[in-house]
Amino acid sequence: MILNTLPEPNADTPWEEILNFGQDPAARAALARLRKWTATIAKDSPSPGVGEDELTALPGGH
Repeated sequence: MILNTLPEPNADTPWEEILNFGQDPAARAALARLRKWTATIAKDSPSPGVGEDELTALPGGH
């Protein structure tokens, strides 16, 4: 579920772009939301459909 929604760089993407992405405030905020969601899912153990719905409901979710 998560692996299908995470962006993946192309083979020809420069390393500088990848490193800059990691410093981008929006990307860092999205990572913080993903970490919070992961902690909640691990604690609450909802059904897969509920977990996926919650993930897609996050800002920036697909």
